[in-house]
Amino acid sequence: MPSFSGIHLALQAILANQNAMEVVSHNVSNANTAGYHRQKAVLTASVPQSTGGWISSNLSKSMGTGVMMESVYRYSMNFTDARYRDEIKETARWDTEAKLLSMVESSMSETSVDSISTRLDEYWGSWQALAADPEDPALRLDVMSKGEALANSFNSRALRLENIRLDQNMAIVERVQDVNEMAVQIAALNKQISQVQATGGTPNDLLDKRDLILDELSRIAGATSYEQENGHVNVSIGGHFLTIGTTPYRITTTTNAENLVELQWEDGATFQSLQGELLGLFHGRDETIVDQITRLDELASALVTNVNALHSTAYGMNNETGYDFFESSGTTALSMRFNSTQITVDRVATGSAADAPGDGNLAKQIAAIQNALLFHGGTATIKQVNNERIGSLALEVQRTKNLATDHGIVKEALNTQREEIAGVNLNEEAANMVKYQMAYNAAARLMTTIDEMLDRVINNMGLVGR
Repeated sequence: MPSFSGIHLALQAILANQNAMEVVSHNVSNANTAGYHRQKAVLTASVPQSTGGWISSNLSKSMGTGVMMESVYRYSMNFTDARYRDEIKETARWDTEAKLLSMVESSMSETSVDSISTRLDEYWGSWQALAADPEDPALRLDVMSKGEALANSFNSRALRLENIRLDQNMAIVERVQDVNEMAVQIAALNKQISQVQATGGTPNDLLDKRDLILDELSRIAGATSYEQENGHVNVSIGGHFLTIGTTPYRITTTTNAENLVELQWEDGATFQSLQGELLGLFHGRDETIVDQITRLDELASALVTNVNALHSTAYGMNNETGYDFFESSGTTALSMRFNSTQITVDRVATGSAADAPGDGNLAKQIAAIQNALLFHGGTATIKQVNNERIGSLALEVQRTKNLATDHGIVKEALNTQREEIAGVNLNEEAANMVKYQMAYNAAARLMTTIDEMLDRVINNMGLVGR
């Protein structure tokens, strides 16, 4: 009956504002939830109905039927999300590489008393001292000791670099496992989201979960996503799909001849275009660390070759000759060894001729190797090249840190833009709460008033005069 339409309108208002209050409560509850996008109750006027001729007027023959909550709107900025994810992968790439290079720099210990520079100076100094007094057995022992310490210094650094390089295998495998797990999660969320949308629902919280995973995939591997009309997102890495709809495609790991991890898609396709953390790990492992090892090897080779070339022609205290000071087979930083099996105190060679125990001519020549122009086409000494190695590493560490900082600043600026739109503002939610509460109270008061009016009509009509 038309007489009861007012109660219906009041009830609609109560229910709509109650639902809107629940949306506010949901926002407040998730104010600190990572990846949460604030939501808004979309209230709209209900479809009006025909008056059916029971109102005699010149107005439109329709009456409003109150308010209803049409949907729950989710705030998002797809364009900003895409830019943010671009900066996530760049920040992660440079931050990962900066941390790795800092580890390498620390392992080299170039500022300690055990640095290669210090060991080189001590080694050349021991030969200079011996050249001044070739017959002193203590000075001969010192040359042997300094040579062994120098070789050990090269060995330890090369070994640390190799260990750091191999350690990245574990980090890479862990990242790949994370990516594969997230691919499965994205596929499952695609299915749930499409099901909810197919029934006319709004899967806002599911979309938040999926966006958070997409952010993480961008950070680790630089993944890109493409939203479909049915609610699915297809995710790709380097031009190969990680997920298509509800189907995930996993990445597999293999080990090459050098015992280093390589990536491949489970369908056999080559993994291309590394980005994000994975790019930082692979670049640091296969380029920066390898460059440091190569530079150390060049130094070790020059030392071993040039010292042995002179020492093997010189004479010791026992008139013996032909002995290499360093093992001839160890021409890399890792394999460089003092020739302890052949070199004794008497066999430390200093003279250019036999029967001349006081001859220190060859010892002087060995000491002079430190100033020989052996590198860069005869323009740089061993010390200069070693300083270049140290300096280039320090510059690379600083460069990667600066790039990580620069991209991080842009990333945070974009994240601030996202939060301004999609983040929960508690002051705004408090205002909405008061607004919906007052509307709810007014609707309740309206229902009470209509109830009183109907009570008068139903229970008191015809009782006048009694």
